[in-house]
Amino acid sequence: SYGIEAGRLAGLPPTVIQRAREVMGQIEKHSKIAVGLRKGAQFNGNGRRRKRRSVQEEPVEQLDIFGS
Repeated sequence: SYGIEAGRLAGLPPTVIQRAREVMGQIEKHSKIAVGLRKGAQFNGNGRRRKRRSVQEEPVEQLDIFGS
């Protein structure tokens, strides 16, 4: 989209800009990255559902700054 905007600012004809947006839309529609983003990135690259990891906080130990 940055390139399309740069082309628009450079004065490319509106028909060229419109066609570029159509092509970009088709690429995004079939892109695995874009599909993953639309689905909330629930799937890994193999089409399988991504395992959710639980976050467990570990206790933080306070260090003695006086070394006693």
